Amino acid sequence: MQQQSPPPKTVAGAGYQAACYALAGHIDDARRVIDNLAPDERYKATGIVFEVGHPVADAGDDRSAGPIMELVVDYWPNHYMALYHAGMAEYMLGQRELARHNLEEFRKYYHEQDGWTRNAVEVLRRLNTPVEAPLRRPSDPQ
Repeated sequence: MQQQSPPPKTVAGAGYQAACYALAGHIDDARRVIDNLAPDERYKATGIVFEVGHPVADAGDDRSAGPIMELVVDYWPNHYMALYHAGMAEYMLGQRELARHNLEEFRKYYHEQDGWTRNAVEVLRRLNTPVEAPLRRPSDPQ
């Protein structure tokens, strides 16, 4: 479809094109689109990818959301909500080291004492326990 109706040659066009690729699971193609932008414009396209992918993470589709959020973190390393969602998705997929890294980074940038923080702290506690109970998703923050 993108070949028949290519996106506009703008940062927003690139952002939405990258988001389409990311949603389709073509993360490398999404990266190529973002990499073709000027370095100081990449975060704008990445923000669009996050906004489009955020509902996927909120819906708990960890297999889809994890790579999308990792893509966002690669270009915008202090995006606390992408760090949170990447960490939670990786935790649920058993990618313990990636989950630990992203949730620890989330804690560096996000300091509110709320449900997001409680969930991150709880999952980090589980990740730092030698024998872990079966994986279970924390309740959604209120």
